[in-house]
Amino acid sequence: EAAGKAGTTVTTVIEGRNLYGGTVTVSAEGVTVSTTNSVNPTQLPVTFVIAQDAVVGKHSITVTTAAGTAQ
Repeated sequence: EAAGKAGTTVTTVIEGRNLYGGTVTVSAEGVTVSTTNSVNPTQLPVTFVIAQDAVVGKHSITVTTAAGTAQ
């Protein structure tokens, strides 16, 4: 679980399996997400940029890889 405040950038690592080439989407208006290449199949570095006017609250993220999709 990661948390951040409006107007900030949060970097975290998603852990799992088969994460090479993974992409991440987020269900929040005002939050953009980017991933960097995974250095191993069990970790996916992710950066969330939270706009000043982003919707407050918990939001779902979806990770998609060649092996499938997880939320």
